[in-house]
Amino acid sequence: MLTLQDRLTQADNRPSGFDYLRLILAVAIIAWHGIIVCYGYAFETSIWMGPIGPFANFLVPSFFALSGFLVMGSLYRNDLLSFLTLRGLRIFPALGVELILSAFIIGSLVTSLTWRQYFSDPQFYEYFGNLIGFVSYNLPGVFQYLPNSAVNLQLWTIPYELDCYIVLSCLAFVGLHKRPLLLLVLAVGGGIIMFGYQTATGDVGSPILPPQGNVLVLSFLCGAALFALRDRIPFRASLFVAALILSWMLLRSPETHSLSPLPLAYVTVYLGLLNPRRLFVLRGADYSYGLYLYGFPVQQMIAYLFPESRIWWVNVSASLIVASAFAAFSWHFIEARVLANRHRVLASVAKIRRTSALTPETAT
Repeated sequence: MLTLQDRLTQADNRPSGFDYLRLILAVAIIAWHGIIVCYGYAFETSIWMGPIGPFANFLVPSFFALSGFLVMGSLYRNDLLSFLTLRGLRIFPALGVELILSAFIIGSLVTSLTWRQYFSDPQFYEYFGNLIGFVSYNLPGVFQYLPNSAVNLQLWTIPYELDCYIVLSCLAFVGLHKRPLLLLVLAVGGGIIMFGYQTATGDVGSPILPPQGNVLVLSFLCGAALFALRDRIPFRASLFVAALILSWMLLRSPETHSLSPLPLAYVTVYLGLLNPRRLFVLRGADYSYGLYLYGFPVQQMIAYLFPESRIWWVNVSASLIVASAFAAFSWHFIEARVLANRHRVLASVAKIRRTSALTPETAT
């Protein structure tokens, strides 16, 4: 039986499928946001309710499932403190730079307020709370006459990403990451409990919004559980097709979103473990995070500067070009440079941990 671990081994633990999938998901999210940017929420509603609604509902949870699978590998290779340090290095520097550029460059250029009013407005400072999960989409006087006034709408996922690392860290602290079957039971059981609660209370979420944040966390945990069980779970096309059909069915209605994380995670991991030849754009670089961070503000800026371009395919095409340039900047000047120093940072963390372990009793 060919397993998920076998596929990892065949690709030297670096299958290109995950790189392609990250990039495809980031581009698909920009394409979806083009609807909101150009036409607003009213038009988007009809799309959510249409036949491609399940596809839209798949995008962000798949990102989380992919992250869970790969991040679990990092947790297995590192102690908990080093793991959290690596996660912080991957997320916060690039996010912090994007927030600074959005607030100081984009905001100051397009705000309808005077600079004095803009920089003294409490909303300006609240925007930086996005760095630690306190989401604030708007900047004072910015994009207020567009169909949607948000500066960076996809920041809604940041609190749930932080929740994922908190939950996984707590599970690792008590050793559950080394008990993969129990981890899978917790992830699937959480979805069943959520489904039961929503069914009993009628609180099933909106049919015109992406899956609730709890579904993202459950998708992350299912991805993590698949990694933990990678040597027992088959890599099989028939399972992929079955999981794909089941995911599509469960994502059609908000009532069943909470039951989708496991099949959705299998679909994601199966695609990620494919190993097609890397194109030049994927060799030694990962532009997906930069595309995710800069896509929406770039789309808004283009809609603001060129009102006549508020046509979906025009906005998306132009935005992908500009956002790709920002993503390249983010990778080569921020993300890659930070990651290049990760071993030095980890060594400092280890030194601090050893120093703090020297209590008066152990030192004598």
